[in-house]
Amino acid sequence: KKKKKAPGFAEVWATGLLRKKAIDSLGHGGQWFEIPQSLIDFAINSLDTNKVALVKGSRSAAMDTVVTALKTEGAC
Repeated sequence: KKKKKAPGFAEVWATGLLRKKAIDSLGHGGQWFEIPQSLIDFAINSLDTNKVALVKGSRSAAMDTVVTALKTEGAC
């Protein structure tokens, strides 16, 4: 089965066990992180002023922590 890229997005990053299968199905452009801090570290090193990041998720998935960290580190 051919893996597909996320439509409309250059990359999709996700964290949490429930998202692993979805990211695995994307193949190219998908990056999964076991814990939110790993996603934060990756994002801080990957984002710059020419990129747009959409953070989608719930507080139970710690996405509010991700947003706060990115704002604090100046990645957004």
